[in-house]
Amino acid sequence: MKNKITQYISIIILMLTFIWLFSTYQLFNDNKTIEESHKTKVSDATMNNNETAFSLAFTANLRTDPSIESNLVAILPGETLINIIAKDPLEEWFYVSRIDSGSIGGWVQAIHVAKCNCAKNIPFAETIEIPFNSEQSIKEKISKPDLIIYESSILQSNKILITLGNIGESSLINQAFGIKLSKISGEIIGIIEFGPDDIIKNKYTTFIVPIELVESGLHIIHIDYLNEIDEINEENNTTSQVYVINQKDNLPNE
Repeated sequence: MKNKITQYISIIILMLTFIWLFSTYQLFNDNKTIEESHKTKVSDATMNNNETAFSLAFTANLRTDPSIESNLVAILPGETLINIIAKDPLEEWFYVSRIDSGSIGGWVQAIHVAKCNCAKNIPFAETIEIPFNSEQSIKEKISKPDLIIYESSILQSNKILITLGNIGESSLINQAFGIKLSKISGEIIGIIEFGPDDIIKNKYTTFIVPIELVESGLHIIHIDYLNEIDEINEENNTTSQVYVINQKDNLPNE
């Protein structure tokens, strides 16, 4: 009799334990579902506050019209943040503007826009006023020089020889700009002026920075550091390089 009572008590304890474990598991899942639901609502609310803001899945051509035959406005790298303003009648092209530069607008193919099932929410171009990019306005935008530092090297005099190039759509004629030489720490070694001189479109010219380096290390050269020249791209005017100075005691006597 005593053994049966003990067995009944053991069974009851096991059943109560099972019920407790099941209830705890159910409560945990309910809380998790509520939390995920809340996250989804927050995410949806965030998207709804900025429904037309997206990024490009990969590099895309920005064009004047919704056609691959139209003029090229710019090449936008992948992950560029854009606002979608309008769509074409076939919903295959979006008229967009860059979020970081709202003045640059044009058409990109819809397939270039990342994670966007948004065509139905975008107005047709015919129903809203969008900027008109004429061929003349495009020419005005891109008919500028674009200065770059093609290469640089240190001379035996410990001065730096730089090769300047112009990869833009127009030549730089009889103009001057500043060149800043600094250490990687930000300490400015010197500022000098280039020109007035010419840098012809698709040509290169060499220039010696008239400053002797006194120690080896990583240095930065920034041409047109005050943005005095109106260029297509202002973000390709710097180069960084390690220069190893020549010990003058070891140089041959001239």
